[in-house]
Amino acid sequence: MPTTLTILDRSTANLSGKPDQTLTLVCPEPSLTVRELLFADPPDGLIQCIDANRLKQSLLLTLDLLELGLPLVLCLTAMEETERQGLRIDARRLARRADAHLPARIRPCGLDGLAGSIVLRVLPLQDSAGAAFGLEDALRAIPSLSLVVDPEDLFGPEGIYVNTSMTGADWERPASLEWIDPKGGPGFRAGCGVRLQPELESIKMTPRELLLESFRAAVAAADPAHILPPHLPEPPRGRTLVVGGGKAAASMAAAVEAHWPPDAPLSGLVVTRYQHGLPSRRIEIVEASHPLPDGRGEEAALRMLEMVGKLGPDDLLLALISGGGSSLLAAPVEGVSLRELRQVTKALLNAGACIHDINTVRKHLTRVSGGRLARASNNARGLALIISDVVGNDPTHIASGPCSPDPSTCADALECVQRFSIVLPGSVRQHLETCAAGQLPDTPKPGDPCFSRMENRVIANAHGSLIAAVRHFEQHGIQAMIISENVIGDAKTAAKQHAALIHALAARQQPLALISGGETTVTLRPRHGSGGRNAEYLLALLLALHPKPAWAIACDTDGIDGSENNAGAVIGPDSLDRARALGLDAAVYLDAHDSHGFFSALGDLVITGPTRTNVNDYRALLVGLG
Repeated sequence: MPTTLTILDRSTANLSGKPDQTLTLVCPEPSLTVRELLFADPPDGLIQCIDANRLKQSLLLTLDLLELGLPLVLCLTAMEETERQGLRIDARRLARRADAHLPARIRPCGLDGLAGSIVLRVLPLQDSAGAAFGLEDALRAIPSLSLVVDPEDLFGPEGIYVNTSMTGADWERPASLEWIDPKGGPGFRAGCGVRLQPELESIKMTPRELLLESFRAAVAAADPAHILPPHLPEPPRGRTLVVGGGKAAASMAAAVEAHWPPDAPLSGLVVTRYQHGLPSRRIEIVEASHPLPDGRGEEAALRMLEMVGKLGPDDLLLALISGGGSSLLAAPVEGVSLRELRQVTKALLNAGACIHDINTVRKHLTRVSGGRLARASNNARGLALIISDVVGNDPTHIASGPCSPDPSTCADALECVQRFSIVLPGSVRQHLETCAAGQLPDTPKPGDPCFSRMENRVIANAHGSLIAAVRHFEQHGIQAMIISENVIGDAKTAAKQHAALIHALAARQQPLALISGGETTVTLRPRHGSGGRNAEYLLALLLALHPKPAWAIACDTDGIDGSENNAGAVIGPDSLDRARALGLDAAVYLDAHDSHGFFSALGDLVITGPTRTNVNDYRALLVGLG
């Protein structure tokens, strides 16, 4: 009886749309490739199963299979998944076009209705003697291994593809396995479990590529285009005013515009960093300076307050808040100039103050921060959608909490500047001291009526991005763990701590990714080079690791590390050797706070451009690679 070989295109397994994952049944000869099978024992016919969601890629394989000169049957699968995505493939039309343009030995056959099933419409094949035989008869003559799984366990809401981390009991789904011998030989039937197995693409990817892709996965997990729409409220009876500020403000506004009903009133103004803007139709997007405020941000903040003050009880205030909003919406309080506000902000940054301390001061020196935007809204219903870039995800610290109650006081602000030995301009000191004495109104506190109709909702934070990075490594066969989501303090200190951890794992034989988030700081000398906290961390890590080499990445998820054009950098086992070959002394560069110059010379900067999101820093260390 002639044999029939079924060819499964690798993309057929990606029914969920998730790359690099396949449902795998281990065979006795795992190293035997399809090509080897074809040439070792040429079949009488081929069946190519094509995922309807990857039609273009699969048809390229079809062209290669035609070169074999064998009868070929095409089968479309996963049609239901295609329809869920709003797409439709006309299998009959595809068959007609194939009849017209492809050799007669090819016949496409559509799949109507059942995702993951294969229904064949096959022309009769011929054996070597020219006698016709049916494909069904040929298939029945082949020993079969049957694996039966409930479709809901594969593609349902709780199916195998839901658990992309591939860990724990949730990884496995029950199945029935049966061996059938058509000649009546002994067979068996047994219960078993099916798991999602990675294709171990890490074998093909370099450690550098793995690290870079992990950072991209972390950033993608915080993309406003995907995370914001589920949180949009129903349009109010009145109008909707969109305001806000931050590095993600433009992409958040774009997501609102894309999903807001076209017949519902929508207008507004958001402020983002220079080069972070996007085209808009209904919401005005203004670009301003970060981390030091400028006149464009000041003017936009004053306009925003005026617009919010015109809201009525039937209107909705939709605030889009993300990291960076403090400087982008920095309209100084009365009696303080923009120049003086810049002076104080710069002094705090150079002193290595953490973001909580900086924002404690800024909340009491600007007109929008510290809940003042909510107070200006005339008790209109408000919803603040927030992308967090701060440790702890407290809305009062994210962009200095424009819609959140402020528990801090002007006295707290004075304590911060004194702790860092900041010399305040006379007008700034006078304002803070007068406020602390109760002679000027402070920011609105918890329990203030202005927050009675205001909701602050964090829709993305570092945790979600770190989990996405863990899944990335696990999908590539590398165990991963989050060592901390809240790394704070001096960048060099954090580097020494992580180096000690790597040294402790020096004997490990299996690859391991150590992932962390948070926000470190850098205390600058009066004369210093250029670079951000992530590049400084990596430079310190290089020196602390010596002589134990390792791979690592450290980047800011907003795409800007400090004030330079890079997100961060990557280091590898040869980084110090390459630096010495170029005459670069890592210790000298670190002492000068010139990490940007060091990694720029090595060509190891990570340059992404603005990501238009911001969930703080991302770090990953690879150990156990040999």
